[in-house]
Amino acid sequence: MADDRSNQSLPADYSIPGLRIQRYDPPVVWALVIKCAERQEDWRVYEPPEPFDPVKVDTTIHYAGRDYRIHEEEETATGWVYRMKPWPRGEPSGAVLFLSTEKVAQRKAEKTEFRRMMIQVKVAPYYEILLGVLPARVQERLAERWNFSPEDATRKSGLIEALVCAALTSVATVQMMAGAYLGGGRGAANSGLVFCAMMVEGFIRYAHALAAQEPMGLFALELAHFVYRRVRALVVGRKRGDE
Repeated sequence: MADDRSNQSLPADYSIPGLRIQRYDPPVVWALVIKCAERQEDWRVYEPPEPFDPVKVDTTIHYAGRDYRIHEEEETATGWVYRMKPWPRGEPSGAVLFLSTEKVAQRKAEKTEFRRMMIQVKVAPYYEILLGVLPARVQERLAERWNFSPEDATRKSGLIEALVCAALTSVATVQMMAGAYLGGGRGAANSGLVFCAMMVEGFIRYAHALAAQEPMGLFALELAHFVYRRVRALVVGRKRGDE
């Protein structure tokens, strides 16, 4: 293995956090050697193609105006070392990674955002059922920030509402029949009507989300939100008219 420290053409570049980049002049074997504090998961080492193998996309490292191909990856006591040669002329580039302070910071921010989104997606099934009762527009706005499906939230919420209220309607019906036999049961009858209405509401919300692929909150909250938006629009319109 050639000595990485011989025939250095330029001082080592430490401008990118976590990387030490060193270029070399011929006849040194490696034109570019990068030492990293951590293993670069998205850097793919070059493997010569074999007959009948699927096409493999190698990583193209673009640094200081030139393209390089990764030929060696080595774990050391202080981190990871990647040894590279110039990208062969005439060969199409692979997955190009630009090594600059701005590009590396941008990729790091994108990875952080992607991990955050994946965490939100994994956690969403545990809480979205609670958000399914909210007005449709509120669900859609929250979904943009919290990365959950408002349609799924409505379906789950509507189904639970329908099933629970169906059970409560049955209980209220039994209580009403028992109360009627004993000379009462008006309260149970009123409760039964409320639970029955909510059961129907739940089935409607579930069917709407399933068929239209759109969210729908509780009818009372949808009505309240509609009135609020209309009143707010009137108030804003009057303020603009006064101006």
